[in-house]
Order: sequence, then C-alpha cells, then structure tokens
Amino acid sequence: MTRGWGVGVSRALALFAGLSLSCGAAMACSTTYRQPAAVEVANTAAWILIAHVETVHPLTQEQDELALRIMTGNVPMNVSFALPTQLADATLTRALKGAGSGANAAAAPLVLHSGVSNCDFPLSAGADYLILANPPKTANDGIRPLAGSFKLDDTAASRAKLADLQTHLSTQTSSTP
Repeated sequence: MTRGWGVGVSRALALFAGLSLSCGAAMACSTTYRQPAAVEVANTAAWILIAHVETVHPLTQEQDELALRIMTGNVPMNVSFALPTQLADATLTRALKGAGSGANAAAAPLVLHSGVSNCDFPLSAGADYLILANPPKTANDGIRPLAGSFKLDDTAASRAKLADLQTHLSTQTSSTP
C-alpha cells in the first residue's frame, strides 16, 4: 500500500511540475508572437533612425515597486496602468526617415524609452540601435521604439537587416504609402 501511495505522489508531482512549466510560459512573452521585420514597420513608422545609447537611467524606487506589482499581477481590477520604462540618453547618429533627416541630424541628443520587462524593447548603454518610432505625443515625452527596432551589432544578421531596410527605403517613392 505504501508503494502505491508513492507512485501516486510521484505522478501528482510530475503533473504539477508539467503544469507549472506550461504556465510559466504563459507568464512570459508569448513565443508564438513573431517580431515584425523592420521593413514591415518602416512604411508606418514616421521616424527611422540610428542612435547610440550613452546612458540608461534606472527606475526610481517608486517606479521599480510599481513595475514589480504589475509584473506579479498585483494590480487592482478595472484600473488602467502603464508599465514604467527607463529613460535612456542617446545620440542621433543618422536619420533614415523623418526626424532630423537634414544636415543637422548628426550628434543630436535624444531621450529614448527602454523597456523593463522581457516583452519590451530594452536598451543597453554603449550600444547602437536602429529605432523605428513615431513622434512623441508631448515635447517632454521620450521616443518609444516600435516593434521591429533592433540592436546594431557586428553580426551578419544585424548587417543584413540594416541592408534590407536601406534597400526598402531607397526603392520607395514619395507616392508609396
């Protein structure tokens, strides 16, 4: 009888562990979501720029506590909220479309939003990024990268994505939506 109880407990623990692992994936960003390619977002983004991130400012203690409450599901029902984002000081190194695409674009200062959850777009100090964005809603708000933005590094994949985007932009005409 003890042997049967042990097998039942083992099966229950295995079932619990399996369910825990499958629920863990539901808590994280969905793996079925396909990140759009930059060329897919390029037509709708008002701005496409390359920026060098100088500094990423940490969240304040209050913002950090709010982010933790939101990410752990400890939010009152029927209350709207927004996950806090870190602000990053960056330098515009090149504008491919929109914002500052004139001669004065080089070395212009920017404020970018950097996501704090694994579903957001995180920025790292000292790195270059291709940013797809729309103008901020207010003058005091920073630029929020859209899906399709990516880190520019010295990999073949990064260079290929940038080349595809540049080709896409160069083949567009002003009449193309």
